[in-house]
Amino acid sequence: KSSLLSYMARGQYEYKGKYLVNFAVRADGSSRLAEENRWRTFPSVAIAWRLSEEQFMVDNNIFSNLKLRLSYGEIGNQAIDPYQTMTRLKYSTYSWDKTGIYTWQPDGLANKSLGWEVSKTWNFGVDFGLSNRKLDGSVEYYHTNNVDLLMQRQLPETTGFGNIWQNIGKTLNEGIEVSLSVYPINKKDFTWSVTGLFSRNWNKITELLDGKDDRANRWFIGQPISVIWDYKKNGIWQIDEAAEAKKFKMEPGMIKVVNRDDDTAFTDADRFILGQREPKIISSLQSIFRYKKLDCSFNIVGQFGHLIQAENYTAEWNADKYIIDAIDWWTPLNPTNKWPRAHTAQSHSFSSTLSIFKGDFIKIQDISLGYVINKKLLENKINNLRVYIQARNPLYLHKACPRDVNPEQPNTMYTLPTSYVLGINLSI
Repeated sequence: KSSLLSYMARGQYEYKGKYLVNFAVRADGSSRLAEENRWRTFPSVAIAWRLSEEQFMVDNNIFSNLKLRLSYGEIGNQAIDPYQTMTRLKYSTYSWDKTGIYTWQPDGLANKSLGWEVSKTWNFGVDFGLSNRKLDGSVEYYHTNNVDLLMQRQLPETTGFGNIWQNIGKTLNEGIEVSLSVYPINKKDFTWSVTGLFSRNWNKITELLDGKDDRANRWFIGQPISVIWDYKKNGIWQIDEAAEAKKFKMEPGMIKVVNRDDDTAFTDADRFILGQREPKIISSLQSIFRYKKLDCSFNIVGQFGHLIQAENYTAEWNADKYIIDAIDWWTPLNPTNKWPRAHTAQSHSFSSTLSIFKGDFIKIQDISLGYVINKKLLENKINNLRVYIQARNPLYLHKACPRDVNPEQPNTMYTLPTSYVLGINLSI
């Protein structure tokens, strides 16, 4: 059980439709946090200038709308389970002198200094529209500092506990977002509009506890928040490399990885930050076409600049589960550098390197075709009848990962479902 109590004040001011100011202040108190840190105040202010209403812009033949926006605001996060500031107990069993007894045991460590995670964001934007109504859109830049992040920190096994909630470090998150709508054709019986969205994001950790990287949680100062930190595959050990492989306790047909420190043991010092898990670029393109009673639309989406780790991809062939015909296994007669040799051991050394792929993809998210039936054919008993067919997630135009890996849900055993719908919209 938890409770949240909030107070808020807000004000707005507008002058001649050209100058706009919006300000607010909010105070929140959460029972989930430590008693001395439960309350926090979050201010925000936004100003806008509608240039298109200025006298020097009224007579221009370029912009029908032009507005500049600037804002600053703070928001808080207290999304943790209740009672993390208290020592909790859980019911368990124990064997004592060959007799089973019921016991209570600690269920997690208490953190009596937990406080709010706070995001402080600056945002600058431009909204515009051309006088010929052929183009409108917006461009935004945001810059967010996150402080006192609420995260579960992994603990050494010697503590007897797996993790603990803490306010850990700071991160920086910034990016640009662009939205453009184009109207190539805008006539009575024929319209066509195209809308494109583009966003580019940069994020990194700027501070951690004690000013040091946290390898256990894969947090590295100066690097993105969520990264893949692993060994770098450098092919497969070949027969003519048997002597060299033996130095590393490896054999031909086994996975070869980069040795960073030139010793014969592979440790964390040999791992690389291979890339980030979150897309750097997200984009979409939507087109809507109408000609008299006929309409057609489609939406294409894409994500770029990130890595995915499909752990189930290698689980399918580990141990006795491998399907020999489905994998291009290494053999003395097939000295490939892609896949290791097939065997029935529990797992290959460094097999995680085989499940890391580029996550880039472009797909048609949905496409539809519809037709509005003429009222005369309906004898005026129905106001509107539209028949349509729609396909959702019909296909990928491009994906950088293997064909049988889902780049959007890489750890699922199933593909993203494709649906086809035949329907009607009816109004009487």
